[in-house]
Amino acid sequence: MSKSDQYSVIEDASNFIVGPSSQEKKHSKSGKIWQGTSFVLAFSLSLLVLMLVTSTAFLLRPQDPKIDAKDAFTADFSLFPNCGSSVAEAKSGGCKFDPMVNGWTPQECFNGELSEEFMALPNYTWYYDADHAKPIPADDLYSGELAITYPEPFHHDRHCLYTWRKLHLATMLGTMVDSDTFWYNHSAHCTSYLLRLIPLQKAAESHRAFLTCLPLGLNQVQ
Repeated sequence: MSKSDQYSVIEDASNFIVGPSSQEKKHSKSGKIWQGTSFVLAFSLSLLVLMLVTSTAFLLRPQDPKIDAKDAFTADFSLFPNCGSSVAEAKSGGCKFDPMVNGWTPQECFNGELSEEFMALPNYTWYYDADHAKPIPADDLYSGELAITYPEPFHHDRHCLYTWRKLHLATMLGTMVDSDTFWYNHSAHCTSYLLRLIPLQKAAESHRAFLTCLPLGLNQVQ
């Protein structure tokens, strides 16, 4: 055997390397397609489950109670300290006028120190008119004789923060709160206002009120 013949088998070995058959190529291509399809199906199913879980959680979430003030409670409001329905009745009952709530408030739930803290904030002016052309002197404001006043636009923000401070103090001390602070709808309104879901209005119109002191948890009073 010649030297050239000795290596002929090795040289020709490439002829024996067998590539994938057409059937194998087809099978491989089908497998890749199936893998891609499976991934898409699995992803879609996972997304559908996530959407169902999220939707169920949303539907089962605790609903924000829509409490309509006096209609929601069975307690007789006249049993609690109140300021009547006129300035004369309020004064005769020893009520104090609180500009921060623009209301006559019974002594039992009046917080003069907190009210003065907020009233001392800078740039705090009330007006007789919606155009804010005629400022109200402090004596006239504190008299509680004005049925309607027009505070600065930001008063609404401060009023809400003020009532929440009062509510927190009442919770800590176990005292009563005025009926303006007590109502849940008032807190819901304040939340919407502070989030600017309610547009800020220059001519904020504030109506005087005659308030009642109410204990926390009044909905349990029979």
